[in-house]
Amino acid sequence: MGENSSKLVVDALSLAIYFAATTAVQNTRI
Repeated sequence: MGENSSKLVVDALSLAIYFAATTAVQNTRI
């Protein structure tokens, strides 16, 4: 169960980083 929770954390961080990067790019283009 520990491995599954760790994977969820990694997936969540990856998604958060991707979203932050996408937002930063959009803000830069403005």
